[in-house]
Amino acid sequence: MAKFLDSMRREKGSIYSLVSKYYVLFAIAVLLLAYGVKYFTQKAMYGVDFFSSSEVITSQMTDLENERYYRLNLEKVIGKDGYFEILDNKANVIFISKSGVSNVYNMDELSFIPPVSGSSYYYVGKIYKDNVVDGYILQKYNYVKDGDGSRDGAFYGATETAILDKDRNIIYSNYDEERSYLSENELAYAMENTADGTYLQRFSFMTADGEERVMLLHSAYAISNDEEEKKIYTTGLFVFLGIFAVLLLIFVLRIIISVKRPMDMLKNSMDDLTEGKKDVAISSYSGPKEFVQIVDAFNDMADKLHETEKAREHLENERQKMLTYLSYDLNIPITAIKGYTNFALDRNATEENRRKYIEAIALHTDDLTEFIDDLGDYADLEEAEFKLDKSNDDIFEFFRNYFLPKKEEVELLGFFMDVNVPDESMYKSFDRVQIKRVFENLISNSLSLNPRGTKLYADISSSSNKVVIHIGDDGEGIPEEATKYLFEPYAGGNTPFYGKNRAAIGSSIARIIVESHGGTIRLMDKAESGHSTMFEIVF
Repeated sequence: MAKFLDSMRREKGSIYSLVSKYYVLFAIAVLLLAYGVKYFTQKAMYGVDFFSSSEVITSQMTDLENERYYRLNLEKVIGKDGYFEILDNKANVIFISKSGVSNVYNMDELSFIPPVSGSSYYYVGKIYKDNVVDGYILQKYNYVKDGDGSRDGAFYGATETAILDKDRNIIYSNYDEERSYLSENELAYAMENTADGTYLQRFSFMTADGEERVMLLHSAYAISNDEEEKKIYTTGLFVFLGIFAVLLLIFVLRIIISVKRPMDMLKNSMDDLTEGKKDVAISSYSGPKEFVQIVDAFNDMADKLHETEKAREHLENERQKMLTYLSYDLNIPITAIKGYTNFALDRNATEENRRKYIEAIALHTDDLTEFIDDLGDYADLEEAEFKLDKSNDDIFEFFRNYFLPKKEEVELLGFFMDVNVPDESMYKSFDRVQIKRVFENLISNSLSLNPRGTKLYADISSSSNKVVIHIGDDGEGIPEEATKYLFEPYAGGNTPFYGKNRAAIGSSIARIIVESHGGTIRLMDKAESGHSTMFEIVF
């Protein structure tokens, strides 16, 4: 019990929870990174789009106020192929930076040209009828700041709306009830369409003499701000990728370290064990429960190997004595094989008889091989010095942890299995390794003696402070004449159960282990169990 509690204290979740935790933290970090990069990129783009142009112009306000327009350098705003115009207070063009251009404006039209500051803009949506433009929806958006006037909380809001028919007559308007229509230029400016294909913006200012002036900037779409925007996007992308790579590296390294540490400890201890060292136990490890269980299993194995080595000489002497007693049983299939071989070599034997002799040889060869493999296990269990390593554990939980994974394993082999484990607990003193051995032997018999598609059964219950376990199948069943040999120590070759339907030595191994726990094991009657084969274990 103390060993179990110590193992529980050292367990820090599972590998799945460990990886899931790191993955969730990694995902949250990536999302925060993406949000942060997007936020600062948009903030930088906002500064380029709406404030760079104004800053370039206002930095030259002295020349504007003194009407020295020929000295203005606005290439950063309008580009190499762009130009600008200066209009007086009646919308007459009094200066133009590009020769060969002649534009005419009126004061009403100017209000539909978006300002350089980006404080407002128009959006025009077309209304279609029978795939033909039948009208327009005109909306004006103004840049609105939040309560404290900060730029970070600003947004664009639709403040004016108008509905026009296909001839630009105003059907509805919520801002200028006196206007009944829009001119072609006004609609074009609202739609950001100009005859020369430039992007048109306006900038209002006052001269030193107090005269009102309007500057119209005809910007080429490939202006220098595009390069600035590309730099911002590129910088944001590289920042994201760089930090993402660092986060990914941290995530991977953390997982590797969590897994590598116990693996290195196991490898070093296994190397020591290979070299013959005795003190190879791994102490003071805590981490995912799977690794804790592996370390504990290794320590148990190392302890048992040490104990086995100490008792090796004694066991060897006893084993030699046992093998002398068993030589007669081994001689039975060997003698049969020899006899059938001689019959098969007889020249007078018919082909039909020779085939039967060869089949009998193959059958006894398989029996001999299986019998020899099982003798080692049985020899250990029959030893007088055989002792159990009991601990007080929850037998229902132990049963559940064994049979639920075993169910998947059995079904992978082409069989079916029903497992019934009630949701309750009962603590019993038992040897976990040996009781598992009982389960393994009985399940192995069902798998080896029945065809694929057979259904296996396993259930557990409690009765009068005892645990009752059933393990069986709906397969071919055990012949009636063979049941009396089922729990015998060595089922010799003369038994009817030794040939095709031999149950191996597993059931006798199970009997020794169950009885060493003070329990009983029996083969239930078919009428009682309702199944072809069903073993009942009570302890």
